[in-house]
Amino acid sequence: MHWLRHSLPYIRAHRGKTVVLYAPGEALEPLERRIGLVRDVALLGSLGIRVVMVHGARVQIERRLKKEDLLSSYAQGRRITDQQALECVKEVVGRMRLELEACFAMALANTPAFSTQMQVVSGNWIISKPVGIRDGIDYLYTGEVRRIEAEALRAVLSMESIALISAAGCAPTGEVFNLNTEEVAACCAQSLKADKLLLLTDVLPSADDGSHITHMSPEEGLSYAAAHGDSDPLARHLTIASDVCRAGVNRCHLIPLAHDGAVLEELFTHQGIGTMISRQSYDVLRKAHSADLPGIMALVEPLQQKGILVMRSREQLERMLDDYWVMIHEGIVIACVALHWFATDHCAEIASLAVHEDYKGSRFADTLLAHAEAVVRQRGGRHVFALTTQSSHWFIERGFVRASLADLPMERQYFYDTARSSQVLVKILRRVHDSDPVSQEPSN
Repeated sequence: MHWLRHSLPYIRAHRGKTVVLYAPGEALEPLERRIGLVRDVALLGSLGIRVVMVHGARVQIERRLKKEDLLSSYAQGRRITDQQALECVKEVVGRMRLELEACFAMALANTPAFSTQMQVVSGNWIISKPVGIRDGIDYLYTGEVRRIEAEALRAVLSMESIALISAAGCAPTGEVFNLNTEEVAACCAQSLKADKLLLLTDVLPSADDGSHITHMSPEEGLSYAAAHGDSDPLARHLTIASDVCRAGVNRCHLIPLAHDGAVLEELFTHQGIGTMISRQSYDVLRKAHSADLPGIMALVEPLQQKGILVMRSREQLERMLDDYWVMIHEGIVIACVALHWFATDHCAEIASLAVHEDYKGSRFADTLLAHAEAVVRQRGGRHVFALTTQSSHWFIERGFVRASLADLPMERQYFYDTARSSQVLVKILRRVHDSDPVSQEPSN
């Protein structure tokens, strides 16, 4: 129930959107992983999401070539596909397509959505051309995308069918070429003007301290890729995702292929599980609107129950809504802070600072505090203060010092709750001449 309640806004937001999913051959083995992925893709389709699934077959082709005692030759990251290798490619790709269609046939069996007729359609939407001869190397039957038959593909998606695309494409001459499916997925996303491109991968980008990077701009993605070299699979995926975003696709997601249910977790939960590349920041800090009230209540009520925040009714929060700032992630309120202004004393109270439990350990609290302090400075405020029962050390680590009730504005002293015995903490933002009482350090 908890998951469903929190996923509903994302389900609504994704309905009717076009998503291109790239699944490498590693994501389709063993059979249990393939079935799990197909079920998740079918579920996306049943929720009204238009899905194009582009599947790779690199590891399966390598295994087939080895069985035939054929050597795999590469140049500049591309396989050189001769006639014998092409026969293996066609055999492997054809078999995998049939196996995936078989999985889709049983995808929603034994589920509440069993009656949903989820159709998967394959077709010759990818018009290919030979790579040709580059730097003196003839790539033979290795090809690249010439164009995407986007209108025909949209027609399939409009019928609520899932489009399945393989690692081989046909040329107008009737020839078949072995394609790089990551490039196929990228071209599909651009031609369809897709809302998202999802790339299943075995490695995600990490920061210097080893922590997982959850969001990158296209420029950051290209910089990360350049630092790791073109031969790195992660660098290749970051380059593709960054280029696609710069070409007009709103967001690209790198998702761990070995994690069961990763696609659903990335699309339908607050924190996701992968790395998103987007042209714009997906976290928005702004003044609270009336529509944000339920989200604010969901944040502060658990803290009120624990005694960390002062108990306030919905009506009280509604009256004070103009004092609130919120952090929005994917349309969801994930953090908030209130800033109560005391004009006579040229100061403000930091209150109701709360962050969603899924984002504990993030920098959202620091971001909200810094923003609140900046707002006070812009209004000519001299200091901010906070009253807390359990978070004094957090504030002290950020420049606050302990103070007394006498250091609060008279109006705030009047409403001080002696039963809570909250600690008073003050942070000086702007000093004036020494004779001004506000410029003095708070009393102990």
